Amino acid sequence: MRNKIQDFIVFIVFISFLLGAAGNVWGKDDFLSELINDYRQKDYQKVINQINNHPDQAKHYANQTAILKLQSFIATNQLEQAQEFLLKEEKNRQIILSDHLWSLYLDELIIQKRIDLVEIVYHHLQSLSTLSILLHQSAWQIAELFRDEKNYNQSINYFIESLTNAYDESERLNSLMGISRVLVERGNHLEALLHTKKIYFSYQTMTSHQARDLIYPILNVLNPEDYSMNTKLDIAAFFFQLGWTSDSIKFLDQIDTNSLLDTEILEYWVLWLRIHLRQENLTDIQNVLMQNNMLMDYPDGWFYTGVYHQRRGEYSLASIAYENLLNQFPNSEYALNTLRNLSFCYRVLGDEKNYLDILDRRVAKFPYDSEPIWEKFWYLYQKKDLNSAQSALDLLSTYPDENSRALFWKYNIDQSEENIHYLEEIIQTRSLDYYFVRAWQELSEINWNLPSSRELFPPHEFITKMEIFTQNQKIHWHRYLILSDFYLFTNAEAELLTLQRLMPSHPEIFFELSRFYARNQEYRKSQINAIYFQNRYPEFKNFKNVWKKLYPDYYHTIIKGLSEQYSVDPYLVLAIIKAESAFEDDIISPVGAVGLMQIMPSTAAWMIETGMNQVVDFAEWKDVFLMNPEVNLELGITYFRYLLDYFNQKICPAIAAYNAGPGRLNEWINEGNQANPDSFIETIPFPETKNYIKKVINFYFIYSMIYTGQFTMSPCIF
Repeated sequence: MRNKIQDFIVFIVFISFLLGAAGNVWGKDDFLSELINDYRQKDYQKVINQINNHPDQAKHYANQTAILKLQSFIATNQLEQAQEFLLKEEKNRQIILSDHLWSLYLDELIIQKRIDLVEIVYHHLQSLSTLSILLHQSAWQIAELFRDEKNYNQSINYFIESLTNAYDESERLNSLMGISRVLVERGNHLEALLHTKKIYFSYQTMTSHQARDLIYPILNVLNPEDYSMNTKLDIAAFFFQLGWTSDSIKFLDQIDTNSLLDTEILEYWVLWLRIHLRQENLTDIQNVLMQNNMLMDYPDGWFYTGVYHQRRGEYSLASIAYENLLNQFPNSEYALNTLRNLSFCYRVLGDEKNYLDILDRRVAKFPYDSEPIWEKFWYLYQKKDLNSAQSALDLLSTYPDENSRALFWKYNIDQSEENIHYLEEIIQTRSLDYYFVRAWQELSEINWNLPSSRELFPPHEFITKMEIFTQNQKIHWHRYLILSDFYLFTNAEAELLTLQRLMPSHPEIFFELSRFYARNQEYRKSQINAIYFQNRYPEFKNFKNVWKKLYPDYYHTIIKGLSEQYSVDPYLVLAIIKAESAFEDDIISPVGAVGLMQIMPSTAAWMIETGMNQVVDFAEWKDVFLMNPEVNLELGITYFRYLLDYFNQKICPAIAAYNAGPGRLNEWINEGNQANPDSFIETIPFPETKNYIKKVINFYFIYSMIYTGQFTMSPCIF
């Protein structure tokens, strides 16, 4: 609630400025502007008195003055008067925000730990509100209050209450994770573990990091001897899934296989095989396979036999195992990975016939997967069998998402004037992907007439139209606007999400959600909802303000200043940020990269220690500083400037090195064919880096065209 009051004060300052600059925008007098000014001055009692003494004026802004009065009661800790006011205002037909007002009051009771009133007020809120989102949030907060007070039974009851009001997966997961925390704190260790395991495998949005955080407090007190054999196996498998290999082994070592069912014995030995493979322990893989012939009655045995031989470089033996698996178990869960591994083995063996045959078999079995077609093209292209390579590209072009890549490489095979039409076709598709950018660059080199920025990103504004709403939906929309204007984000979000659920066939709400989250500095959510809008509204390409939500320029003032200081294009920096973190300033990658520009703490410390950047004194440096946007941006731009200098001002090597490191990139350059940069990029052995270069260049083009109207980057040079 304190945060809400702070946000509210920010709003008051902003509105006061507008009123001072533009005159009265609220009505026929300055009554509301005076109230806002008094609130800004923290003269809360005067706000209350003014509203009480001038009811005829207050009624013109019933909902706005109700918010101001309630917030003033709360700010002065007049909670009894606040409740009396709320009960009285329920009878006021002009008030359309009663449930939100009660929720704000409830928030303050929770902060003050007024357990004597919290449940009473929540039940009253239940009687007023039909907003499941609001009730979910309030019940969840009460559950957390009871957890903090160690009243675990009531905490679980309210987490269950929040679960009953949950609408989507994220809300349900939020409630279920709360129950896990209560079980951990209450000492119900096995129940907590199994509950967390169940939700982890039931909810795809739950990350392994979240599951580990829930279980970690009890990890060292879990004793394998306390559990049955099949429970030990379940726990071992779960721990392996979470990346806790040593803890998985601790439970597996305590299992007597004589007490397991046949299906459990199979699971037991397959888990050991997976552990040994993760540890690169080929000797133990061999021992498991040799001592358990029963494994060969299942696809698992053949698959891990193939993997064992493949890791040892025994590709002929590996291919035999993989072929046996495909012949005996053609529809097993291993089929796709087996085909991938088998094609690799045949390629290494130089068995072209079987290699190409396996690629064709993979296309036939998994027709949605275009990668084997691309792999076939690349093999034939490198062999200079250009006719067959063209045929592969013809097939690749039948996949809508691959059409631009196929057309670009049809041109790249033979860059004659008569093949320029392939590049023109790409431009005409307006796909705006990486190969569109490459076609653009090639045509720019010969001064081709290309679409303007206005053609690609028309300067029209998308505006949500009231005509789409029913009468009930208009009420929610009006409530949203009032709450949003007063920076009551949690409450405004509840109204907007309710509208989205009431109007599933109207994508316009996703755009409003994108705008809303951007105002609230929840930038990742803003972009996610812009993408939802893009996917559901084909005409989105005609509106520049939609493009700006998909490719936002958050932190532009900071970036512009630093970019000028370090001579780096700010729109290239924005492209890197979008690719790295999608503007989420506190994100930490699985390998430990932090913040907006995903900087490794060791790299940051090196830059500061060597004096490359002195944003913070080295003696005071802490890794957590990387979550500060200004610090992160300065260090990220400094490092990119260093890479540009290291690679003689070449943008593409700097982009690749930002992802993979300059040392590794130098190795690839020394081993690769940098004379043909397109081929070099396609042969980068790290798929992540290969895709990263394409993504950043693609984003750089779109940012440049949206915000500057031009794109001047030349084709890559390595």
